[in-house]
Amino acid sequence: GINAESGVCLHKMMRDAVTRLDWLSRKMVRTGKSSMIFRLVAVTVCVVPVMLLLLTGGPTSEVGPPAPSGNRHGIHQNTDAWDEDAIRAKAGSVKLKPAPVVGGSRPGSLVSQQATIEKDLLKFVHRVTAGVAPYMTSFFKMTKRDEMISERQEDSGDGCFRWSPEKANSFLGGCASDGCRPHSSLSEAKKACEHDQKCGGIITGGQSYELRHSTNTDPSDSGEKSWIKEPCDPDAPDSTAKKIVKAFYDAVESGLSDHSFTSFRWPRPQVRKDRSIFVSIASYRDDTCPTTLHSLFKEASSPERITVSVIQQNCEAECETGTGWGNSRRLIPSNPDPSCVEDFCESEFGKEHCAAGRVRLLQLQEYEAWGPFFARFLASKMWNGQNYILQIDAHTKFRTGWDDALISMIQGTPSYPNSVLTTYPDSFEGGFGNNPAPLCGFTFEGSGTGRTIRLQQTFGAKHGDKPYVRAAFIAAGFFFTHGSAFNKIPFDPYLPWIFMGEEIAMSSRFWTNGFDIYAPTQSQLKHAYVRMESSKFWETVNRVFHDPGAHNSIVDVVMSRVQHLMLFKGMEAPSAIRPRWLLQSMADYQQGTVRSIHKFFEYHNIDMEHSRQQAPTWCSPGHHDPPWV
Repeated sequence: GINAESGVCLHKMMRDAVTRLDWLSRKMVRTGKSSMIFRLVAVTVCVVPVMLLLLTGGPTSEVGPPAPSGNRHGIHQNTDAWDEDAIRAKAGSVKLKPAPVVGGSRPGSLVSQQATIEKDLLKFVHRVTAGVAPYMTSFFKMTKRDEMISERQEDSGDGCFRWSPEKANSFLGGCASDGCRPHSSLSEAKKACEHDQKCGGIITGGQSYELRHSTNTDPSDSGEKSWIKEPCDPDAPDSTAKKIVKAFYDAVESGLSDHSFTSFRWPRPQVRKDRSIFVSIASYRDDTCPTTLHSLFKEASSPERITVSVIQQNCEAECETGTGWGNSRRLIPSNPDPSCVEDFCESEFGKEHCAAGRVRLLQLQEYEAWGPFFARFLASKMWNGQNYILQIDAHTKFRTGWDDALISMIQGTPSYPNSVLTTYPDSFEGGFGNNPAPLCGFTFEGSGTGRTIRLQQTFGAKHGDKPYVRAAFIAAGFFFTHGSAFNKIPFDPYLPWIFMGEEIAMSSRFWTNGFDIYAPTQSQLKHAYVRMESSKFWETVNRVFHDPGAHNSIVDVVMSRVQHLMLFKGMEAPSAIRPRWLLQSMADYQQGTVRSIHKFFEYHNIDMEHSRQQAPTWCSPGHHDPPWV
């Protein structure tokens, strides 16, 4: 009478029993306990499950057998459940040790569900990899990954363009492929632009004409004129960057709508009330990640209540890394990246936490580094109802007792549980600060479709006798919130390769969904900034697509989605966004309905019409509550 799902659970119990018995035997040697006790325990945790497994006919095919000890790519070996293309691609891997529920044993159904979630996520990643692989052919050839090569077929409609009327007093940002070389006539410039996929238009300020990348005009005080190269079909992906983004969007949409990914159809879990913490870490080629895990668990008051999800994007062969800064920046050959979780779990300190299932890993390849926003989306899908959520970068150090301190702070906020604690943490070089530093301001940067927002920190904010400090915006590299946030505010998977723009999108969506934002009254984290002698993900993007300007070109396309979300001037209406497919599933990831985006602008002193913002006085100096309280 034991069903197949219970068989999966018992099979995993057997795998865990080996670790438990090894730990118990070593402990008994140290303490001198009787070997009879060991035998009784062995019967309990090993022999009884074996008998039950025999009754069920052995484990089901849902979870594969353990990996050989030398396998550094995860324990998933059941190829029957995998797509042949995914196996051939060998894109990523996943660790499937179940995370325990604090305060009691975990039902077998939840163990099975967690395994299914992570297996579905990995197949989803494979689907996206296959979608964009045709645009990475040069990279795969260069790095001897012949099995990944998939030549693309060009669209039949390429090459059909028309020119806009002359636009007076307007400017186009960014150079096309020729580096803004001057052309002597408009006809010459148009002919060159029509053969350049990176050319979005032409500008002139006098005698010569320049090819420009952007297709969005900015006002010009110098009397410049511009012409836009418009595709005959405005929704056609008329540049390589748009084709890459379209392939990504199509693959994501295909994966999210695929009913064979059963966990994507499940209702989101209920939030527990046990002070448990889910930690989301997006790790891109980060050699400090194992140290981050060590600090996280070592300095926690209750490490047994913590579950960490690491989305690791590493180079494993034919690697390069960055060195130098500014004009001296260059790529040099490097060794394969260390595995964050495996290095931590092999350490004496880490073994206990990994054996207890507190550390989970979704292991991707370097060419699957689709930006921090998408990695955090993957991590959010691994959340399974923990009471609190902590999102950090993989290069973080913790203050002793950080978990109790953050829980105490957030529970002391007046809007709890609809509260977020966040700031830019202290740097590694200094100590832990004792003064709040809320994010209160930002600046507009860039131009055209690449226009975005960069947050700014305020030091010396005042909170008087209040146990909390108001903040205006959320830092992506550190925020702490109630578990209900992942149910109310799902991460948008259609923002790949985004770096700037992530934080303002999160800030507005949290606020319009009824969450108030606060800064910690005392610093609990430190962060490694700059990291000159390490690879940056945009360098990987340029390398993978074999184009030094690939990242900027792709971001210029995707940023239209953020600009529409934030009602940038000229981008407010859906009809203003072209191609229209950039708003794929936008209704699922729009602003909230608890408070309006226009009230967000009003209360945060944001002038979208003139692209300016001033820190509101309720945030800096922070001596009074905001108007909505």
